[in-house]
Amino acid sequence: MKFGDEENQQERNGEQPADNRSMPATRDAVKGKAAVADETIAKIASKKPPTHSHLVVRASLIALFALFFYILVGTVVYQKLAYDQGWTTIDATYFCLVTMSTVGYGDLVPLTTGNRAFTVVMIFVGIIFVFTTVSSAVGLIMRPISDAGRALMERLFPQRPIDINRNGQPDFMAPRHPVIFYSKNLLPSILLNTFIQLISAAVFLAFEEWDFGESFYHCLVTATTVGYGDITTRTQGGRLWACFHIMISVALLGELLSSVDELRQTRKRAVRKVRQLAAEISPDLLQNLRKHVPTLRRPDQENDGDMLTDLEYVLGMLIELELITPEDVEPFLKRFWMLDVNHDRQLDSSDCKKLAELSDSEKAAAEQALSQATQGLTFGNAVFEKLAQAIPLEGAGAKERGKRLSQRSPNTKRRTAEAFSKLRKHKSKTKVVAE
Repeated sequence: MKFGDEENQQERNGEQPADNRSMPATRDAVKGKAAVADETIAKIASKKPPTHSHLVVRASLIALFALFFYILVGTVVYQKLAYDQGWTTIDATYFCLVTMSTVGYGDLVPLTTGNRAFTVVMIFVGIIFVFTTVSSAVGLIMRPISDAGRALMERLFPQRPIDINRNGQPDFMAPRHPVIFYSKNLLPSILLNTFIQLISAAVFLAFEEWDFGESFYHCLVTATTVGYGDITTRTQGGRLWACFHIMISVALLGELLSSVDELRQTRKRAVRKVRQLAAEISPDLLQNLRKHVPTLRRPDQENDGDMLTDLEYVLGMLIELELITPEDVEPFLKRFWMLDVNHDRQLDSSDCKKLAELSDSEKAAAEQALSQATQGLTFGNAVFEKLAQAIPLEGAGAKERGKRLSQRSPNTKRRTAEAFSKLRKHKSKTKVVAE
């Protein structure tokens, strides 16, 4: 007797099929798990990502609060601890910012034991918490200027498009020569940093008795946080302007240096992409792509030898190019398999309808059943993956189930029978009780 016919015969005799007698709670658990997860993802997806302006406002407010509190505490304490040294409010504020930014000129130093102990605390708090927040906010504020400069350079020196299938539509842009690539992307930030240092040097000339060369030298030594201390501000006006100059210039130069590493990685991926696309299919490439197949295929899907589907090829290439990782892909594939209640490897309105038919009470009962079913579970998510593949979730009658099972291929019926057999063997472990 066929597997589906045996199930129909048991239903006609008033008996519940043996394979299904032990699994109603777990079947509901799988249904509820998909529905609850669907609601959670829908709530997350409904939240719009913050715009750049919102990020700037939020980062600026956080940075201002952290900086204000840091300077307030430091100024009050230093004026008391360094009272004998004659520090003014501007001196204390200047020392806080020199400490926070790691510039450390050495023109103002703590002399007492208590002052030095407090300075150690200010060093760690300023570097770890305050300055990172301030530099991030400054980078967000200045990013549109750098992006606009890069967009202008792109229009002036466009990349050469590559048409893979020769249909007249560019598929990707050819990587530039390293000199052109780095110049185009770094020149706007370099010009912005240079402009700010020139303006700052001109402002320092109004307060300090320096020539322009000394002033510009001082600005560059400050921006790089080297802080030799051979040329330092002496006037109150110069130190007040130095507070603003330190925050802006150090943060901008840090953003420039970090972008160098990002650009290096971007160019590396672009070159690898071109090499992969230009390379002919080879046994080595096929073998490298095949090693990702266990992650990209359902556990019950048959192994087709060396064959790769279009999706497996694309995802495998993205993984090889290090644009994504298998860990990035696997949760979405498992999510798709759970939502595909018809097991036809595609999502349509019928899947949405079946998930929507679950009431709140069914979802709550399914969650409870799932909690009971997972007690003492020793073989993890593999059982639930088998359930999602083997157990019909649409609640059809026995005749309809038998008809569907009888229409399946021999391999599918064999896998289904094996799944039910494994579930019966692990009944005592899963502790699923049919109610």
